[in-house]
Amino acid sequence: MHQYTASNNSPPNVCEQDMVCCQLTFPEDIDDADLYPVATPIPDRASFPDKRKHHNVCGIRKAYGVQSRLSQLQYPPDVSEFGEYPWQIAVLKKVEGEKNLYLCGGALVSPQWVATVAHCVKNEEIAWLLIRLGEWDVNRKDEIYPYIEEDVTALLIHPEFDEETLENDLALLRIRTPVDPKIPHISPVCLPSYGQAFEGQRCWVSGWGKDFFGPQGEYQNVLKEVDVPILNYGVCNNELRSTKLGPAYILHPSFLCAGGEEGKDACT
Repeated sequence: MHQYTASNNSPPNVCEQDMVCCQLTFPEDIDDADLYPVATPIPDRASFPDKRKHHNVCGIRKAYGVQSRLSQLQYPPDVSEFGEYPWQIAVLKKVEGEKNLYLCGGALVSPQWVATVAHCVKNEEIAWLLIRLGEWDVNRKDEIYPYIEEDVTALLIHPEFDEETLENDLALLRIRTPVDPKIPHISPVCLPSYGQAFEGQRCWVSGWGKDFFGPQGEYQNVLKEVDVPILNYGVCNNELRSTKLGPAYILHPSFLCAGGEEGKDACT
């Protein structure tokens, strides 16, 4: 097991008045017993205070980007703008003597904590994980602002994560250095209130995921986006029962059901 220095990791206020957000109250002291692979309970949530001292606000999608794209570049319509999703992160795996390996995406939820899917990092060593923030086009080095890479110092897996069904597929990772709130293209996403419902609304999915299911799919170089509808639980459950999952299938409440429109989907 790796040894880490405990510190005060309470996230600062990141939401202003009239924004629906909540706070992740992270453990004050984390030792070996709290770190992966031992299952650690996900911290409780509470409301953020209305006022904060930082420049950025959480959960603001910048539809036109931080600045306009470089005029000489041509991108397809499903590509996001630079800085449009400032909470978007990439989970990488360090490979000695080679380029870092992309594992999955995630979201910055506080200046020092990232949320991602448990199945992506469950079997990874903390020392080999790397979080990249502020990335957009992985093939370019001349973006408006550079990306930032941070080591991971703690990994928390949801205690009820099921590897077979992917129920409670959630993990939290602590990065070594808190994000400076003055950075214009990196900021946390807002978290919903407990029990808050979004059915009937549309949401945006962003990431560098594969363009097709199966072995023919390839990861994307530029951050893509797609809007999908959020479905009613009962409607979604009935739709899924008509698939290979079968008529007895019951959708676990830890899932948020979205999509169902032809030509729109997301792959990990």
